[in-house]
Amino acid sequence: MPDYDWPELNLDPDELATSIGADDHYATPGNDDDEHDIEEELNDLENRPDVAYQAWKKIISQINRPDALKLQGHYLLERQDKKHRMGDLLKVCFDAYKREAPGDLDGSHFYKWLDAMSDWDRLVMVKDSVRFDLSKAHKDQGTSKEESNIKPSMVKAFMKGVAYLDRAGRKSHRLRFVAGTAMLNGVEFDTKEMQTVLSGRGFAIWVMSDKGRMYVGNHVKGMLHHSSFLAGADVMCGGEMIARMGKIIYLSAKTGHYRAGTEHLVWALNALEARVNIDQIKVLAFKNKIPVILAPITLHLSPATYDSWGDLKTSQIECIRSGDFTGFPDR
Repeated sequence: MPDYDWPELNLDPDELATSIGADDHYATPGNDDDEHDIEEELNDLENRPDVAYQAWKKIISQINRPDALKLQGHYLLERQDKKHRMGDLLKVCFDAYKREAPGDLDGSHFYKWLDAMSDWDRLVMVKDSVRFDLSKAHKDQGTSKEESNIKPSMVKAFMKGVAYLDRAGRKSHRLRFVAGTAMLNGVEFDTKEMQTVLSGRGFAIWVMSDKGRMYVGNHVKGMLHHSSFLAGADVMCGGEMIARMGKIIYLSAKTGHYRAGTEHLVWALNALEARVNIDQIKVLAFKNKIPVILAPITLHLSPATYDSWGDLKTSQIECIRSGDFTGFPDR
């Protein structure tokens, strides 16, 4: 994997938070919005004017539903932390705390201990461990990235915490669908100028709630993660995506926070089917560890044949970014 240049990571943490609205809209873990705006839902279904809000609820409820996805592994530390600091680094810090305070078996004083440190002490504590631990975490998530790009500025950002968005904060990240076109904040959704940590420029991260609502954004390490959109609550699926001029053309289930399975990706595609032409979407999966690019119907008919996790080479990511899927098997 290439070591992408992330200009955002050199920003002051306060600037970084402001750039994604994190300071204004933090929330404790919770489900998708409890309040339903019927007018908004009807706007989502403008391409099917005969279908009203209750009908859309019925569509979602009738889709064969896998168990919702909870945060996995050390990302639970991110949710438990009132500041929601990055789980990768919290794990490194927590291991150091256990060595220093072996008598605190349940770690009840861990966050107080961490907050009492200076930024410099935190940096010294993690500098020798973070590269190895994050590299291992990336490998566990199916990537081949060998090095982390953690810098002192990111340690400061880490101490500020990952954004956990409330209802107002997530509103600007929600995709709406008008006449089969994906719209973000009133504009045709396009990921050309977006980016993720794994795949770089041209991609966005996404999650879908159990109500079929889709949220998207840039992946900013230590600041905006898959866990941000629903404030650490359960999701039905998540991953990376590419969109061009309001058309979703590529979806994967690559999310280390939630470890989405193939059945979750199938559910998300079924939830999208009432709103967009899913035949235009290419889906990443893995068969015997080999990446394949599938039509949604292929994945729907035989989900057990494929895995949602695996390795991608840099050259393969470049091909996906350019929309060239000719080098991938299609079944």
